[in-house]
Amino acid sequence: MSVHLPSWTTDVFGEQAPAVRVGLGQALRNMQANAQAAQEQTDSRTNHTYGSARWQGQFERVWEELKDLPGATPVKPFGFPFELMVVGNGLLYPFLYSKTKSDVRTARIPRESRLVKELFNFAPPPHS
Repeated sequence: MSVHLPSWTTDVFGEQAPAVRVGLGQALRNMQANAQAAQEQTDSRTNHTYGSARWQGQFERVWEELKDLPGATPVKPFGFPFELMVVGNGLLYPFLYSKTKSDVRTARIPRESRLVKELFNFAPPPHS
């Protein structure tokens, strides 16, 4: 089954756009499964274990899935505990930007760390 990719994905990730789509999807599925398993293993009444495993996994699983992709380069921003992946002209930083369907190019910067705000400063402006 062929899935249509928006033009911005090839603008950002080049010919690797389909592989990034598949790898990122698998990475997030793996992250979710790992976080759920960690929560179940602790049998905790809070969701702290899930949250910690999810946060760490969102970076580690993306790296894991994309590290062997031709043209993918890991980068470790100063002071950040994980490597982020650059593919083509795109830096992958997984975060929740909306709880509804919306365009990531017009997303507001979340209440995240100073690092995220700095990363957004390097992003090109959205196409009109």
